[in-house]
Amino acid sequence: MSIKLADLFDEIQRRGLSVAQFARQTGIKEDRVYQWKAGRGNPKGDDLVKIQDWISGDDDKALAHDAVLAVLFVVVVSGAL
Repeated sequence: MSIKLADLFDEIQRRGLSVAQFARQTGIKEDRVYQWKAGRGNPKGDDLVKIQDWISGDDDKALAHDAVLAVLFVVVVSGAL
């Protein structure tokens, strides 16, 4: 798979995300993404798969999981459990 970093960062911006938010959504270390943005290195291995999943929308599972955790947190904090 070939990913143009400029296209990746354009997509991050198009979705209204910061690098930190993108890193959290994909599970890629934030400092690594900043290195790519600065032109020091390129995504490799698992990071390429994570980026492809994010671009193709397979991150929906992760987002759904995060939503469930957020609801559980609110329930626990409010004392409903």
